[in-house]
Amino acid sequence: MTHAYKAKGFSLVELMISLALGLFLSLAVIQTYLATVKSDTVIMGNTEIQENARFALQVLEKALQQAGYFSNLNGNRAEYFQENAAQWANTVFTSSDAIRGFDDTETPVTNQPNSASGTDQVFIRLVSDAAVLGIGAIWHDCNGRLIPNNTAIQMGFYISATNGSLICRSQIPGVNPDSQPLINNVSDFQLLYGVDSTQDGSVNRYTDAQNVSAASDWDNVRAVKVSLKLAASMPGLEPKLFEKTIALRNML
Repeated sequence: MTHAYKAKGFSLVELMISLALGLFLSLAVIQTYLATVKSDTVIMGNTEIQENARFALQVLEKALQQAGYFSNLNGNRAEYFQENAAQWANTVFTSSDAIRGFDDTETPVTNQPNSASGTDQVFIRLVSDAAVLGIGAIWHDCNGRLIPNNTAIQMGFYISATNGSLICRSQIPGVNPDSQPLINNVSDFQLLYGVDSTQDGSVNRYTDAQNVSAASDWDNVRAVKVSLKLAASMPGLEPKLFEKTIALRNML
């Protein structure tokens, strides 16, 4: 006697349930992957911003702290700047000041570079050490270029009007200005100057460049409060603000 066996398989309902479960699991995996990618992007973007801010503030601090450096203890810095005015041809300096800032609202002066609208600029000058017994201190500008001994130099910082980079502009007498980007994606650069208006060795007030110029107080500036707003190269991250107050140790 022959027995007939009935073939068994998935019903349409079972197949639809299996497909639905597979789709649900796939969506869960995709969401987890997308969340991980987004998290990695945020971490990388914040790391990029933090590193750029650290580097920019480090360079700014080192340069601004050199404002007014003049190694000749028997001489006078202001008199040197005045008597050697030819060394400062084609720079923004016209007086004996060691630091000079510009607000975005001020009328540009001769030799002042263009910068991004609404942002500030700052320039400093110094004289490197003279060689002693044929050996002098090793000086470098904000772009890493070697500064010869006993050499006057101007360094300035501003935001490029074309690409949003923080620019270091270095100028040694007789050499064309060297303008190099330090970091990119800078959306704002603001500066306040700590003025010792009573000349008692301490800052009495912080004010903008226009007010310092109006009071002819650049020689009494003792500190600079720097504000940088930076963005990441990848979209979707809010710019972050970084601030630092830098004492001008050669102006104290």
